[in-house]
Amino acid sequence: MLVVLAILVAIFCLWWSIAYLYAYIQTRERLLLLQVGQGMAFTLMFTYISFAGINQLPLSGILLGLLILLAMAASVIWRVRGGIKWLVQRYPRGMLDVLLLRKPAVDFKRRVRGK
Repeated sequence: MLVVLAILVAIFCLWWSIAYLYAYIQTRERLLLLQVGQGMAFTLMFTYISFAGINQLPLSGILLGLLILLAMAASVIWRVRGGIKWLVQRYPRGMLDVLLLRKPAVDFKRRVRGK
């Protein structure tokens, strides 16, 4: 049962990474690459847990610890650099819009209207 849960979380984390990579491609905002890195760290961690659980192998605490520290560092940098504020400005419903692969909102203040 635990292996199935780890596989499902790994699939969700992979989706998370792909969604934020797609958002990066649309906006070219490098801050989104932190979320891609965080998602990939969690994807690797849960894939490793699933692989070890299926093959009855012992888990390496050092590897898991490094992946968790990498994900936590990406999360802290994301919050300190204003990632949440930027995300809400570009995507009206925030993370939900990113995960559903929607396009960012148009910034009407920068749009120039001509006659």
